[in-house]
Amino acid sequence: MPELSNDVVRERSKAEPLTVATVTVVLLALIFLPAVTPFLPVIYLDTLPTVSEKGALPMTFVGPTGYAVLHTLIVFVSAGAIFVAKFYGAVSPRVLMGMLFGAMAVGLYWLEGTYGNAQYASAFVAGISAIMAAIHLVDFALVRRIVVATAVAMLIPFALFSFYFLYVEHPMTVVNFHENEEAFLAARGWAAGSPQHLLYVRRLESPDAVGTFGLANVLGSFAAAFTLIAIGIMFAWMKKGVKWVLPVVVTGAAALLGVVTTYDTHSKGALLVLPLGVGLMVVAYVFRKYKAPGWVFVVCCAGLIALPVVAVMVRGMQGLPESELGERSLLFRYQYWTAAGRMLWGSGPIGLLLGVGPDDFGYLYLKYKSVYSPEEVSSAHNVFVDYVTGYGLAGLLLSVSLVWIVMQSAMRIMKQKVEQVAAEKIEHDGRGNLTGKQVGYLAFMLAGILFLTRYFVTFEEMYLESALLWLVTVVLFAGVFYVLVRRLACRGRVVKLSLLVGAVALLVHNQIEMSFFQLASGPMVCFMVAACYVDERSEVEKKRARSVARRYFVPMLLMVVPLYMVSVQVLPVTAYQEEMRIASEALAKGDSRNGLKALDRAAKLEPTDPLVSRQRIAVRLQLASAFMHRGQKATALKWVEQAREDAAYLIEHRPVLPAGYRQLATVEAYQASITNTTPPLLAAAKVTEKALKYAPYSLNDHLSLADKYWQLAQYQKAAEAYQQAIVISEKLYLDPAKQMTPDEMAQAQKRIRQAEGVKP
Repeated sequence: MPELSNDVVRERSKAEPLTVATVTVVLLALIFLPAVTPFLPVIYLDTLPTVSEKGALPMTFVGPTGYAVLHTLIVFVSAGAIFVAKFYGAVSPRVLMGMLFGAMAVGLYWLEGTYGNAQYASAFVAGISAIMAAIHLVDFALVRRIVVATAVAMLIPFALFSFYFLYVEHPMTVVNFHENEEAFLAARGWAAGSPQHLLYVRRLESPDAVGTFGLANVLGSFAAAFTLIAIGIMFAWMKKGVKWVLPVVVTGAAALLGVVTTYDTHSKGALLVLPLGVGLMVVAYVFRKYKAPGWVFVVCCAGLIALPVVAVMVRGMQGLPESELGERSLLFRYQYWTAAGRMLWGSGPIGLLLGVGPDDFGYLYLKYKSVYSPEEVSSAHNVFVDYVTGYGLAGLLLSVSLVWIVMQSAMRIMKQKVEQVAAEKIEHDGRGNLTGKQVGYLAFMLAGILFLTRYFVTFEEMYLESALLWLVTVVLFAGVFYVLVRRLACRGRVVKLSLLVGAVALLVHNQIEMSFFQLASGPMVCFMVAACYVDERSEVEKKRARSVARRYFVPMLLMVVPLYMVSVQVLPVTAYQEEMRIASEALAKGDSRNGLKALDRAAKLEPTDPLVSRQRIAVRLQLASAFMHRGQKATALKWVEQAREDAAYLIEHRPVLPAGYRQLATVEAYQASITNTTPPLLAAAKVTEKALKYAPYSLNDHLSLADKYWQLAQYQKAAEAYQQAIVISEKLYLDPAKQMTPDEMAQAQKRIRQAEGVKP
């Protein structure tokens, strides 16, 4: 490859800091956007809307279309970031890139799967692209400064928004719920005192900081990791003397807010990660001072990551506790993992190669879980188990890649030569310097993208105090970012070690949590783990590799992916959500006709989503009930027949879902109630039995089956079903809210005695 002229080199050197920094900030803004702006996987028709002249309520969050667009933009900007990084000299680690592209290929395969699988696969692909971008970008010291500054500054919105939620929004939400509890239960079809009702109340009244993620443990993961990064930088500055008081105060205050936020999540795992991370920093300092072999530090990192896994396995082998008062959290994880192993093994060679599907874990868990497991979960709560179960070989490749990045980076940081440390003594090395105006521009851009998006999404529910809180958060976030990027003058090894400890903390906590699995947090946690990557090759070695790297193969190949995502994910999801929006607004105005038309169009677009099927059936049965009240039985039965076709349509496209059979059983039972005939009720019982094939330990299905056989006067079968329900209920003692209520138990026992010919 011909050498560049000195003039070209000088021009690139001048442009490099701001260009690389700008593309990094844009990528970070997209990746961190769900951390400040609420995203939800379902925004329309989670329940049927209450009829009102005002129509549907305004949306103050981003939905599935936003997810699809965001993930596609992350991939696109990641490709652009890699192009810029390679233009200025970054080199691709070929083996690692090959593994990541291999994993991405399977993610793209699942994009054309069911509606739920496509949603998770979109986040999976975006996460892999974020890893690729981070590996190339952190080749520049300036980018590491920006990543550290963003992570520390994020502790500001985490803390302030959590404080407002806990002391203002949460009490108001609880009061509002209890004032409208009956209407809430009716909208969801829950009976007062039912397990669903009690579980919802228990979670609602739990004052946990959850952030925009909606899960306390996910917020706890990030709060703990970012706090450790702040602590690492703070201690490095404290050693530099009085001159650096402002940065010490800024990082110290951010770290304190991070500790408080972590505590407010009440996540025991996240709280435990904090002292473990500080201990890892101390170990690194001691090992470095006494020149211990690098592999010893790598073993310490690996041991920390494996520690939660060992704890779960030991707890699992101890067996079940005698009551719900025993330790349950680790035991539940053990149940998730063993069920994941059974479902993966039961999926056959194709499942081992491609996985069972990221969204299908939740449905298959109902079939493969232990009878003693009271929970219905969508994730195995372990990053590696989730990846391998959902994506098969691709999940294994990504898991190995993440561990490889962390372990190699740990080794390289500890093996860094003295002359390399001296060269990195000050990160402001001319080549990576930015002026104050340039840093201000970056702070304005990052804060603008993050918080203006939040404002435009949530402004309709803002009050004066929440608007003031938003403004204070923007100012503090931008200020912290500016100070850290402008004044981060500690050794490069300190920055690398802080990022490494943050990455280890995320992996440790997510051996028992699900940050990597969640749609909002997946790309974010992937990027932060990969940001610890360290390339130890000398400039001479990199220069030799640039003849190949300059071909831009990686960014050009990655640039094709968002085009594919637009065609198979963004456009279909956008069309589907538009129909759901039309249906929601029509139904909210009492326009069932146009609402049903929109729901029918939505079902044709996404026939595998049980939500649209459930609501189509609910609306049609409401119409059937209305015609029955008018005495128009024939018309009512036509609506019932259409509802039956809706349920059959879902079963045809997703035969492994218990939801389809339950919906069909509801329709058959309704027809039996309005016709007073036996065949529909018998059909409902048979369909419920099919649902139990895919959810054999479903207490509600067993009770429903027993009730149907009792109505059919098949008392022996009813008694057997009631007895089975009682056995399952007794085995669900680990969570009493999931057991039969006293009234349900009394009725079941009474009917069993009656079936045996004994008077109650």
